[in-house]
Amino acid sequence: MEDAGREAKLFAAMNDRIDTSREFKGPEEESAWKHVQPLLEQGNEQQALKYLAELPGSDSSSRGSSHFLLGVMYFSMGRKEDAKRVLVTAEGLSPNDSRVAAYLGMAQLASGEIDAAEQSFRSALGLDASDPVALIGMGGLRHQQERWADAVAYLEKSRTADPDTLFLLCDAYYRVGKPDEAMLTAEVIRALGADRKPLLDEVEKLVRLHQTDRAHPVP
Repeated sequence: MEDAGREAKLFAAMNDRIDTSREFKGPEEESAWKHVQPLLEQGNEQQALKYLAELPGSDSSSRGSSHFLLGVMYFSMGRKEDAKRVLVTAEGLSPNDSRVAAYLGMAQLASGEIDAAEQSFRSALGLDASDPVALIGMGGLRHQQERWADAVAYLEKSRTADPDTLFLLCDAYYRVGKPDEAMLTAEVIRALGADRKPLLDEVEKLVRLHQTDRAHPVP
């Protein structure tokens, strides 16, 4: 019965989580990534933009769609400055698209621009209070600021299935004194990140660290 209850809790914790680890979910965009990455590596940004604008699944209602996709691609390549530059342009073209502001915040956060990142995340959440990338961004920002309860609130609301983000949530749960929720989150990470041995090793270290702290509290 105990094992059955544990499995039920794990299923419930995993059931409504969404994959926020990639922006490119459709076959057209997956194919675009393979075509555009070499262009960007060769410095052919305008050709890349032209290709993205002509995608069959391109969002014609959003003028900044191709710039948004290009900005996400730059971010995925680790080119933060290029990502910020292109996403700023996308934001000017599509000021009501929460995804643009959310990814701009991610690029700013990765560059250490904390205040600018928070402003972008808040802008995204003002447009769409359930934008998962903005929620993850705010959660990561609050974790960095050691505002553990706020980190938990934002990261849980995102319902992310990204194991790296869930690691932050697991740590934040420990920090706010909720070890049961932390252990359940660790189980979710093990299930979703079964092929991520370095991450799983870090999870085990985190669990052992906090178990040791609970067994030997500081007087």
